[in-house]
Amino acid sequence: MQHLIFIFYNYIHLWDILILFQLERIIKMDNKTIKEQLESFTNTDTFWISYYAKKHGKIIKRFGTYTKPDTDIKGKHFISKGNDVFVYWDFNAPANDNGNKWRMATNPLKVEVA
Repeated sequence: MQHLIFIFYNYIHLWDILILFQLERIIKMDNKTIKEQLESFTNTDTFWISYYAKKHGKIIKRFGTYTKPDTDIKGKHFISKGNDVFVYWDFNAPANDNGNKWRMATNPLKVEVA
């Protein structure tokens, strides 16, 4: 039984590595780096952002903006533990108790004008 658990664990680990390899390949397909894409969209009204969401276990695409609507409050872009993190306002997300629709995209794959 322990042998089967070990094989299953390694199979899942290899699957994770394959997914990361595919994500890295997608990132390198664009001539611009993700950081350059994010910086070019910080003043754009709306955009589509694609990233791998651990919560959903897949790549998701969201509609958002860098600045909170009807305010001057801007999102953020920073590096955390070697990961690109982009905080943006998600138009389609349900608001939390405070009416907040800010979301974090870790290692975004693509950002494009809506």
